[in-house]
Amino acid sequence: MARTEYQNKWRKENPAKVVEYRRRYYEKNRKKGRDFSREYYKKNKEAILDRIRKKKYGIEGEKYREMVEAQGGLCIVCQDKMGKNLSVDHCHKNNNIRGIICNNCNLSIGNAKDSPEILRRLANYLENVS
Repeated sequence: MARTEYQNKWRKENPAKVVEYRRRYYEKNRKKGRDFSREYYKKNKEAILDRIRKKKYGIEGEKYREMVEAQGGLCIVCQDKMGKNLSVDHCHKNNNIRGIICNNCNLSIGNAKDSPEILRRLANYLENVS
């Protein structure tokens, strides 16, 4: 049996020991691991974010960048230039993607519970109280 086959077999047969070894290694090498993770993220940021978006929203990285470019780099809602904090706006009921918006607008929609009625009342309130 080759070494890797033996190791894989041992890991399958001893999952608790594997968890314990990894926990102890992590505790002893916490800074080293953190530094590695930071460097890896810096070098692979776009690919990592593409994987996250694909998993959460089902959108490919290229499609995401096309949407941002089609919007001219502006948030659909507030029309401000989008910086680093972009959000994939999606319907929480059917998970359909509505667009790419800035983080502030995404938080506003989320705080209004994705309700157009709440957002209209909020707009009326701002217009009538000011």
